[in-house]
Amino acid sequence: MNRFLVLSVLGGCLYLPSINQRPSLGILNTTGEEIERGQLEVTLQAEVNDPEGHIVNLAWRLYVCDDASDVATCDDEPAIESSAPTFVFDAPIARANATPAQSLLVELEGVDDFGAEARPRQQLIIPLRNGKPSLKLSQDSSYGFTIGTPIEIFAVYDDADDTANNVTLVFTLFSPGASTAVLTDVCTPQPMCLSDLSDPDNKLQQGKKFTPDLAGNWQIQVVASDPLGGEDGSTTLLETVVVVVDEVPCLGVVSPAPPGANLLPLSEPTLFQVHQIIDAIDPFPTDIEDPILGQSSFHWSLKLNGGARQPLGTETGNSLAFDPASFTPGDVVELRVEIADRQSPFPLTCDPADATCQLDPTLVPACLQRQTWKVDVR
Repeated sequence: MNRFLVLSVLGGCLYLPSINQRPSLGILNTTGEEIERGQLEVTLQAEVNDPEGHIVNLAWRLYVCDDASDVATCDDEPAIESSAPTFVFDAPIARANATPAQSLLVELEGVDDFGAEARPRQQLIIPLRNGKPSLKLSQDSSYGFTIGTPIEIFAVYDDADDTANNVTLVFTLFSPGASTAVLTDVCTPQPMCLSDLSDPDNKLQQGKKFTPDLAGNWQIQVVASDPLGGEDGSTTLLETVVVVVDEVPCLGVVSPAPPGANLLPLSEPTLFQVHQIIDAIDPFPTDIEDPILGQSSFHWSLKLNGGARQPLGTETGNSLAFDPASFTPGDVVELRVEIADRQSPFPLTCDPADATCQLDPTLVPACLQRQTWKVDVR
């Protein structure tokens, strides 16, 4: 309602309407100063004061910018508008031209019911913090991380504000000495590089491989960068790979079970077998379709009643058929199997009198390259 001021002038009355004062406005950021690109439910509150208590109609406008202190770097049209006292919005990720949003310009205007506009127009500049890409590394080897065999490095990555598709990866290989090894692709960026690296969140993966020519600690540095890059837009991780020399092969399960220092009495034909050899690149059984894998060799021998040891040169497989009928009851036949891979020495360097041989006594559990059975023929 208009109010009037009544004046008495020369015995008459003059009625003048009172002056409608402008409202005043302010912007209160209730979310806090640290706001990230893509952050949900950023909240700004309009602080309104009208001297006469009139209703003030509000108009919010949000512009996406490179640098909001320079309006020339802002989009021409507002990305979000509102007329509510509380302005709630999700922080934009990109400008209209699809370049990354780096800051926001928020304008607030108010007009009361009688047309009085708040002056000056309120503005708030909100810098946007760029979220770093997420990055996780893993390593894999089918050959025990052995010199001369391929080793794979996998990176799983994502970016909450830019998405994984806008992240670039840079792999750098550091060797423990002079080397000719280089990184090559295992798989280009895709949701699933390998089935055993399944990712329920559908993040992207990228894989590289190298073939080391030195033992020791190798390091692979991976830098994941979003379109803005820099310290705030990149994540760096370092993966250490310990490369070893080819270790000696180890006898696994054998049968019959070795009797130790005791005699093994036999009266029936028996098959002596090595069921498994444990080795990174020369195992048994092996995969004949793998061009890197080989197979350790078997060397059988026999010693009768303490005489000279006789190599059984025709027996090169993992088993030996023994028939007690070929001997005289009471004979003591010492059967022996020895193994060697592409790197280990043969004949073995252990004392031939020893029933077993362990070329590397530091390995735990014990790793044997020789097994001997003393058979008591019945």
